[in-house]
Amino acid sequence: MALRLLLILAAAAIPAAGPSKAAEPPAAQVPALFGEIVGLPGEVSLIAARLEESGPASFLTEKAERPLAVGSSFKLFLLAELVRQVKAGERRWSDVVPLGAPSLPSGLLHQWPKGSPITLHSLAALMISRSDNSAADTLLAVLGRDKVEAALPAIGVAAPALDAPFLSTREAFVLKFGDPALVRRWKAADAAGRRALLDGELAAVEAGKLDRSRFTGRPVAIKEAEWFASPADLVRTLDWLRRSGDPTALELLAINPGLDSALARDFAYFGFKGGSEPGVLSMNFLLRNREGRWLAVSAVWNNAAAPLDEPKLAALMRRLLVLMK
Repeated sequence: MALRLLLILAAAAIPAAGPSKAAEPPAAQVPALFGEIVGLPGEVSLIAARLEESGPASFLTEKAERPLAVGSSFKLFLLAELVRQVKAGERRWSDVVPLGAPSLPSGLLHQWPKGSPITLHSLAALMISRSDNSAADTLLAVLGRDKVEAALPAIGVAAPALDAPFLSTREAFVLKFGDPALVRRWKAADAAGRRALLDGELAAVEAGKLDRSRFTGRPVAIKEAEWFASPADLVRTLDWLRRSGDPTALELLAINPGLDSALARDFAYFGFKGGSEPGVLSMNFLLRNREGRWLAVSAVWNNAAAPLDEPKLAALMRRLLVLMK
């Protein structure tokens, strides 16, 4: 998941040709830009919020509470649960654990031997900065699927039942690209039936043995085998991470700014986590401007019928952040 996002965002860093907006006040540019974002084909949800003492105060929204598929943005939830366990004294960032079974890219740990010793800090750093799927799956196993599910309401996810049971990336790949009967059964099953599938047939399938010919670049089961959240959920999660007081989490979110580093330098703090797969794009930013005000922005775009023009949304979001800085 998020396999192409770094390249997409790098391309978006190149300003588009066109008439200069330099003489136009930034506030005057927002309505047209907002219209371009929400007018993209498919389903688009968006929120931009100031992070106040009382919680996020939104100032730009489009169906901000609507849950959609978010791809690798679910890794923010794993980071939050890791932070909770560290703060509770259950884990330490320096704890060494064995690397779990490999998933598929993105990332690099799928190439490492299973069982390789690795710290929780390194797993989280790779999961956030490189969207490493094998790192995420190992963390899910170490933290506990049940504990991650229990954390969702506490960090601000309004409809946690949509993510129960909480999938690993390997399980999602198996549902999307394994036996087609599996995803049909998954869709028809209740939560208990889905857990039985995870513990049974899905557990036996190795990600590396999936038929790669089915990876066609078109959306696959994005309404069934996915992680679901609204932009408002993701902003509340970012705000929870900010409020947690754990500096390590903020350091990890700032490793890869997603957009160009020059834009990131215009902010006192610039954190990012995205998610990308065919038919799904999610971009989430935790920001602190030079005046000290904290902000968060999340955009989620889904289209189950066709691939997305991903560079276009990346470029639009860059323009929005330029106006916000």
